[in-house]
Amino acid sequence: MASRNTTRARDIDRSNTCTLLDAGYGEGQLDFDEHKSRTSAAMSARTLGELESLVTDLQLPKALTDTLAAPDRPAPPRRLVLLVGVAVAAVVVAAVTLTALNKDGPDPAPAAAAPVVAPLAPNPPAPPAPDKYADVAPVVIPQIDTITANGIEQFITRYRDKFGDTLVYEATFFGDYARLTRVVPDQPGREQPYSFRGGFEADTATSHSGAEPPFDLTSIDLRALAGHLGGAAESLRVPGGVISHISTEVDQDDGPQISVYVNNEATGASGHMYLRPNGEIAGMYPYSPNG
Repeated sequence: MASRNTTRARDIDRSNTCTLLDAGYGEGQLDFDEHKSRTSAAMSARTLGELESLVTDLQLPKALTDTLAAPDRPAPPRRLVLLVGVAVAAVVVAAVTLTALNKDGPDPAPAAAAPVVAPLAPNPPAPPAPDKYADVAPVVIPQIDTITANGIEQFITRYRDKFGDTLVYEATFFGDYARLTRVVPDQPGREQPYSFRGGFEADTATSHSGAEPPFDLTSIDLRALAGHLGGAAESLRVPGGVISHISTEVDQDDGPQISVYVNNEATGASGHMYLRPNGEIAGMYPYSPNG
């Protein structure tokens, strides 16, 4: 049996490796040139060993699951049971003694009737306190799907509202969230990573590698992009496939480009394409059963 290092890699293995490299680049573990060369090597890798060698030096996320068992309810102490039994026995003995004394002596005088006291009427329930927020409408930020042309358009609007421009060094969209890096104001040699989940959260700024200019999000022809996204699974020959992520960047050789990745987790089929901002296809890498 072949070892894992020499096992032939599938397209889904190459695509997953590229995703890990994207994460390493977005977190500042890789610079632009390292990310580009490793991604190119991942797409042409033949074995799992070649793919593993590209990510073994990266810090990758790990999931931890803690299982808490509920303690059993303890039984009542034995001493408490014994004390209750003794108390009951004492009450019985006192009742028998009192009955015997009443039989031997004269009949007791009839007790005076207790006065009848009308029960107190219960207090009426207090009226509920007025809700001072009853007329305040909740603020709800609707979630957007950033792997659709309409979702990317909404993202661009929120980005412009937040930063006053539409320039990014790179942006990767995963549907329910996105990652991006942009220029640090007044510091051309620095870049600021952000994560986006309805709002923008800044990470630690890092030095910017490479001389490529920022990518202008408004240069994307959203109508042309929508056409490619709608038929991406068919174009890349991935039956039942879905778009896993979309990324934008300025390539040193090819200029601005948009990458679209499609995979089918059930079958392991995957493929990707490169587009120009105007919708022109720059590269097509469909799924091949033979790898």
